[in-house]
Amino acid sequence: MPAKILFVVTQSEMGGAQRYVRDLATALGRHDFMVGVAAGEGGPLLAQLAAVNVATFPLKHLQRRIAPFNDLKAVAELANLIKRWQPDLVHLNSSKAGVIGGLAARRSGTRCRVVYTAHGFVFNEPLPGWQRVLYRVAERRSASWKDVILCVSEADRQSAIAARIAPPGKLVTIHLGIGAAAGERAPAEARDRLRERGVPPEGLLVGTIAHLYPTKGLLDLISAAAQTVRQTPATFLIIGEGTQRTLLTEKIRAAGLQRSVLLLGEIPDAARLLPAIDVYASSSVKEGFPYALLEAMLAARAIVATAVGGVPEMIGDNQHGLLVPAGNPAALAAVVARLLRSPEERERLGQAALNRVRQTFTLDSMVEATVSAYRILLPRSTR
Repeated sequence: MPAKILFVVTQSEMGGAQRYVRDLATALGRHDFMVGVAAGEGGPLLAQLAAVNVATFPLKHLQRRIAPFNDLKAVAELANLIKRWQPDLVHLNSSKAGVIGGLAARRSGTRCRVVYTAHGFVFNEPLPGWQRVLYRVAERRSASWKDVILCVSEADRQSAIAARIAPPGKLVTIHLGIGAAAGERAPAEARDRLRERGVPPEGLLVGTIAHLYPTKGLLDLISAAAQTVRQTPATFLIIGEGTQRTLLTEKIRAAGLQRSVLLLGEIPDAARLLPAIDVYASSSVKEGFPYALLEAMLAARAIVATAVGGVPEMIGDNQHGLLVPAGNPAALAAVVARLLRSPEERERLGQAALNRVRQTFTLDSMVEATVSAYRILLPRSTR
């Protein structure tokens, strides 16, 4: 009898956790699992999954913001779903779903096992001290409701051990993996698509794909752009949307960079624009194991990235890209300018990045490792 797996993720708006859920949910069919996905409303995730015949369950009360009365409703709503659908295993994703889902599974009265994937711990973000303590306590308390905690990087696993979130044996590292479709668009075609969005048809391009959130360090990227363009003419592209748009726009205007730094907004299938980019720059101050970097590696782009979270596990410095300290725009500018001046080094690093992602960070390897973790927990009759 096929085991039933219920994925839970806080939001339906697409991000790293949602992509992970989508990729796993659609892949597990060939491993003889019955899969369902429950998520908060308002984004495209559930519609994408329903289109490929994955069972979907919108959750009215599961939301990202902390609202105690509504959160209690979310626990009850999810507990009722678990009791009704009777999954053998519930796989939780994101910090909020990790707490709500762990409590719901416990209150459902079922014997389902619980797996939690931590897509980077919130207590590692640049937050006020009291908020970091609150998130650390929540993670530590809810860990007792989970059978296994999957970390997307060894850096996250070590930070959880240091924070005493759970015993080391409960924490397992499984790196994210990516399929082979992202880097297939020809550079000229990708450049044409960018030109339609106001990008100059010629000249060097530095790009990033990121939500406009403080953790992405985009103010540092703009500062680095101001230093870079004094040395080497280039256009910086920021693809994504988020809460910092107004702040970033003001920073660009104050620095006189309106022609050099372009906020392109959210672009569907943005990874297929990467072949037009000469240098991919990631300025994050906190990361787990970013899909955007995997996409850039698959597109054979020369990468400059801050050495945070799992990034050094993805990219060996001066092997598959160049790493710089977080929060140091001058260092970021220096290595970006260096790559812009050296097409040979861009080619070397891009090819090395492509080889690494194809050999090490594949979707198949992520799925197989996750299935192995499931099978340890599941009853023998459902394996």
